[in-house]
Amino acid sequence: MTCKLKQPQHHIPPLRLQNTWARTDEQKATTFAHHSPLPFTSYNRRRRQYHARTKFSISDGTPTKKISKSEVDYIIQHNTNPTKAPGYDLLTGTLIKELSQKGIRALTQIYNAILRLEYFPRHWKIGQIIMMAKPGKNPD
Repeated sequence: MTCKLKQPQHHIPPLRLQNTWARTDEQKATTFAHHSPLPFTSYNRRRRQYHARTKFSISDGTPTKKISKSEVDYIIQHNTNPTKAPGYDLLTGTLIKELSQKGIRALTQIYNAILRLEYFPRHWKIGQIIMMAKPGKNPD
């Protein structure tokens, strides 16, 4: 959290529409939705959907098998890319790969509790899309 506060805050400038400017996050999201090939939904509608879906059912009536510590350790060591961008929690792949056995045990307990309770944290359902202008193109 301290690292995030120390970093300079990046201001996203307003986007020019035909006759007006998109200044709020909602207006910018709507503008990107109209100009992107990705299937976006409106900013407020997505927020309401994520907040409404705090429980996600994965069971079909059969009990879910618990995840073992060795499975979590294997996936961290073999399937975690240290060069990928961090998620909402700002944990990098390098940091996760250097977890102690105590940290891996804690992660295993968290994953098993998620499966047992069928509750996925809201922050795990949120993605951040950063639009980047092509070099040499007008960012407006």
